[in-house]
Amino acid sequence: MTDGNTYNLLTEQRRELDAARTRLADLRTRYQEDYALVTRQKELVAVAERALRNVQSSYVRDIEIQLDEAKRVEGSFEAALSKQTQALVDFPEVEWRVESLNLQIETKRDLVKGLQLRRGEVRMRADTDRRISNIVPLDKPTIATAVAGSKKVLYLILASFLAIALGCMAALFVENQDHRLYSRRHVEQYLQLPVMGAITDQSKLKG
Repeated sequence: MTDGNTYNLLTEQRRELDAARTRLADLRTRYQEDYALVTRQKELVAVAERALRNVQSSYVRDIEIQLDEAKRVEGSFEAALSKQTQALVDFPEVEWRVESLNLQIETKRDLVKGLQLRRGEVRMRADTDRRISNIVPLDKPTIATAVAGSKKVLYLILASFLAIALGCMAALFVENQDHRLYSRRHVEQYLQLPVMGAITDQSKLKG
C-alpha cells in the first residue's frame, strides 16, 4: 500500500468516524442510552474506531519502514562521506608517495642509460682490441720470405701448365698443316679407290 493510498484511507476512516460520532450524539439527544438505535450507533462508532486504528497502525508501519530505509541510505552516505574525507586527508601522503615513485623511476632510467653507455664503450673497446689483435705485422723477414717463396712456387706451376698447353697447341697446329699421305689406308680413304701398290721413295733412304 502506497503512502498516498494509506493517507486517503486514513482520511476517509476519520471522516466516517466523525460522522458516526455526530450521529450518536444526535441520537442521544432524542433517545435514552439503552435505546436500540443508540446501541446500534455505538457499535458503528466502535467499528469505525477499530478501522481507524488499523489504518493508523498500517500507516505507522509504512512510515517506520520508510524511516528505516532512509536511515540505511543515510548510513551508506555517511560511510561514503567518511571514506571521501579520509581520502582527502590522506591525499598529501599519497601525492608524496607518487612523487617518490616517480623519482625512483627516473633514477633507475638514468642508471639504465648509464649502464647502456658503459656497455657500448666496453663493446667498442672489445671490438678495437679484437681488431688490433688480428693485425699481422708484415715487416718481419720470415713472413716476407715465406710470402716470396710461395709466390715463386705458384709462378713456376703456372708457367709449367702454360708451357704444356702451348706445346700441345703447337703439335696440333703442325699436325693439321701436314696434308701428306703416309700409308695405303690413308690413300684409299682419301681417294675412295682401291690401291694396287705403292712405290717407296728410295732417295731419302739413301741419303
